Amino acid sequence: MRSTASKSRCARIEDRYKLLTEVGRTLVQNLTQEAILESIADLIVQMIPFDRIALMVYELQTDSRSIFAITGRSRSELSKVGTELTRDLQSYAWQAFDEQQPILRSLSGETRLPIERRLYREGLRSLVALPLLLNGKGVGTLNLASEQPQQYGDTEVKLLQEVANQIALAIGNIRSDQKIVSLRAALERDAALTIEKKEINSHFPDIIGKSPALKKVLHHGKVAADADCTVLITGETGTGKEPIARAIHSLSRRKDKPFIAVSCSALPSGLVESELFGHEKGAFTGATSRRIGRFEMAEGGTLFLDEVGEISAEVQVKLLRVLQQREFERVGGTHTQKVDVRVIAATNRDLARATAENKFRSDLYYRLNVFPIALPPLRERREDIPLLVRYFVDKYSRKAGKHIDRIRNGAIEKLQAYEWPGNIRELENVVERSVLLAVGSTIDFPEEITFAVTAAGKERTLNLEEIERRHIEHVLKQTSGVVNGPKGAARLLGMNPSTLRSRMKKHGLSPRGRDISQES
Repeated sequence: MRSTASKSRCARIEDRYKLLTEVGRTLVQNLTQEAILESIADLIVQMIPFDRIALMVYELQTDSRSIFAITGRSRSELSKVGTELTRDLQSYAWQAFDEQQPILRSLSGETRLPIERRLYREGLRSLVALPLLLNGKGVGTLNLASEQPQQYGDTEVKLLQEVANQIALAIGNIRSDQKIVSLRAALERDAALTIEKKEINSHFPDIIGKSPALKKVLHHGKVAADADCTVLITGETGTGKEPIARAIHSLSRRKDKPFIAVSCSALPSGLVESELFGHEKGAFTGATSRRIGRFEMAEGGTLFLDEVGEISAEVQVKLLRVLQQREFERVGGTHTQKVDVRVIAATNRDLARATAENKFRSDLYYRLNVFPIALPPLRERREDIPLLVRYFVDKYSRKAGKHIDRIRNGAIEKLQAYEWPGNIRELENVVERSVLLAVGSTIDFPEEITFAVTAAGKERTLNLEEIERRHIEHVLKQTSGVVNGPKGAARLLGMNPSTLRSRMKKHGLSPRGRDISQES
């Protein structure tokens, strides 16, 4: 016969299994934020008591967390759905998110952090925060609080972390569903524009424009897609190299296989090889498990190597081998991996010159340059600017919750007169800021985007950083230095207040919009 202790242990294991099973079933059935938490809370409280439970999700654009859903008693003004908690509001939950580890807290009147002292005054005595991890990245936290001291221990934490892992998956699904709904709505609202775009570029519905320079690029893209050969896309920064690469992939026989993009310039030099080819466990310090690289991820599909001119000479050798022999070894490995991947590379560098100067391998250059496609800068396709502006105005007015249906007379001509050193990316940023600053249904574009006069009286083109500084300076003067609140500069600019303060510091601006260096 089993002992009483053994039976009790088995009962706990069974209860734990039932809870996790019910949690999984609930998360499949409930697709709204509030329904998830309410249902999960009812299940958790049967095994782990709490007085407050909340889901917080991370917002990448503002580097903040928002309360996704909350239930239970002991709520405060700080604890409302949608409340944004920035990093300057330090808490145990931020620590759990950053460290990707559960955090336990016991509260007292001498608790260090202000937010935790507030929770103590509300009667809470113990807290636990569990990170929500999705594909190895933090997406938020699950937080429980109790009015009882020492309510949570290792046993509760282990169980709650398993629940948190299931919630993270559910949140990922919700976000995916929301994106799909948003895209469907956008497609319905953009019916007329979509038809116009398809008439212009029937094979490239996501590429906007009808200029001869763009049509030549799209013709080459169609030929490259059919040929299934290695492609080298060149052009200035912001000309749209990745969208062209994606379009080529979508037209090719590989369209149902993965499209994997890698920004070679964004990776530390020591990690490029591991990122591309993967590594074996123990290959280097920190390699605690085997990891497959981007080539393996793209098997059967397309690998897009952005800024390929930035890779080191050592990695160039291995990339050449893959292109020639379709095989490689993981870092620290000896087994040869065969791969069927179509490579599309892109660069804003002159690789022919770099090859002549022995800064880039000539044999690799010729392997990449099988089918070259040169993207024209925006100043060489000015007739596309009205279509691009219309598209970006519609995109960002929807995002900002505004209805903008008119562009002020002369505004388009002003944009077409500008040289656009940052190309389409710069145009998109300018339109986005102008939408945020627009009052009413008519949009205009600030004078700063055209020309500024130097002290010598000569005209020069402003760069994007100068444009941003002038925008912020102008809005700060409009709001008399008020940053927060419904009439503050942050709201007008569509920024998180902490993000705006960071930009002000970067540009040396005081709240009154004056240069700090000129103030006493």
